Amino acid sequence: MIRCFIRRRSIIAVLLLLLPVSELVAQDTITLQRRDRRSSKVLGTINEVRPSQVVVSTAAGNRTIAVNEILRINLAGEPAALRQARTAALSGQYEQALQQLQDLQLDPDARDVLRQEVEYYRAEAAANLALQGNGDTNAAVRQLLEFVRKNRESMHFYSAVRLLGDLAVALGSYQNATRYYQELGKAPWPEAQLLATVLEGQSLRGQGAYQEAVDKFDEALTISLSDAEAIRQQTLALIGKASCLAELGKTDEAE
Repeated sequence: MIRCFIRRRSIIAVLLLLLPVSELVAQDTITLQRRDRRSSKVLGTINEVRPSQVVVSTAAGNRTIAVNEILRINLAGEPAALRQARTAALSGQYEQALQQLQDLQLDPDARDVLRQEVEYYRAEAAANLALQGNGDTNAAVRQLLEFVRKNRESMHFYSAVRLLGDLAVALGSYQNATRYYQELGKAPWPEAQLLATVLEGQSLRGQGAYQEAVDKFDEALTISLSDAEAIRQQTLALIGKASCLAELGKTDEAE
């Protein structure tokens, strides 16, 4: 009897190991950005998604998480191909991400958040490959525009408009780039606003609107942030301002 029980337990364990990971995960998992060298995870069900936040139903009740705090999400029942593509994209392996998503077909009744994940990582991978010179930039723009048009409430909205701005710069379409960076600047986080302001200043400089660019760079320098990325962005703003001042003939000030 004991042997029979142990044998059944062993068989069940083997069967569980053979199941895809997605079938064993009953909850959505939100991995947060590292803070003080630590990362944490929130388990539950994502029941509301906005460009700036998601609401997760957890065992302790609803929890609202700002999108800029999220490193990645894994959705209950998501296909293994999506999980692998997301991992590849987050590590900069965009060709591998596209390969994983190439033949992925979702059920017609799939959750909106799951569909958005697939569509975003397809568009994001194509955009980054184009920015690296390994893809069709115009096709990447069309794909991202379609994503934004269909998914204005996606948690990936601000990342998508930033990529649209970068693609516009690559195409020399600085006015469009300025428009997309202004949209990024509507994000409610100071770090996103700083990034958007610096990028907008650079796109104005690309248009030859040097005084307007100086004004944007000055605006970036007034944003009070002190982390390493903020210092880098404000250094870029100083360099951009100096370049514009030189173009305006204000060489002493530029130096």
